[in-house]
Amino acid sequence: PGPGAPTVVANLLRPLLLRVAADGFAGETPETLVASGLLAHEGDEVAAAYARHGLRETRRVAGGEWIALALQAH
Repeated sequence: PGPGAPTVVANLLRPLLLRVAADGFAGETPETLVASGLLAHEGDEVAAAYARHGLRETRRVAGGEWIALALQAH
């Protein structure tokens, strides 16, 4: 595995986003991760899963019942 991408955009449903968080990253943890494809009530769980990798939520954008999370390395 080489270095990871500095920014990752993942338009995936909750189960897949949680799987990625559980498996970790093949290279370096990205500096920025935008996770979308989430229902509003799923955001806290997904944000917490990525917090274990040092990514914290910096923004949450809602569109109807869907949300996107912006997570940044800290």
